[in-house]
This record gives sequence, structure tokens and C-alpha cells, in this order.
Amino acid sequence: MNCTDEQCSRRWLTLRERYGKEILRINAPPGSGASAEKVWPLIDSFNFLKQQIVPNRCRTSRNLMDFLPESPQDSLPSPPIADESL
Repeated sequence: MNCTDEQCSRRWLTLRERYGKEILRINAPPGSGASAEKVWPLIDSFNFLKQQIVPNRCRTSRNLMDFLPESPQDSLPSPPIADESL
């Protein structure tokens, strides 16, 4: 092969990332919009990576809703309490 070390490393990274994306696409829940119709021709060749690829926690609006206050009023600071003893 007439490739530099950098070119080989970059190509390996690209193929590994593609495999990870394909696994996510194949395992996507029904109705998510991900299509599993076309199969990447190298998927079987890269299955040795399956145990090494750990998906990141998906951040969706559902996950983000766990961190938002229940109402806009909850996020406002409390007004200072007036001292009536003065």
C-alpha cells in the first residue's frame, strides 16, 4: 500500500466510526426514522469491534426534560423577604 501512517490511521478511524454509526442505525428503535434497509458491505468484517464500541448516552429532548424546571416560575430566584420588624 502506498499510504502514509497518517493516511492509514485516518482511514482506520473513519471505518471504525462508520461501523459505530451502522450499529446505532441497525439497533435504532422502530419509528425513529433510521432506515435499516441498506446494509453496509463491511459490517460483517467489522463485527470483531462490536464489544469495543460502547454507545454514548443519547441526549434527546426527553433526557433534557429531566433537567428543566417544571414551570418557568421554578427557575426564577425567590424575591427577598421584607423585614417587617423595622
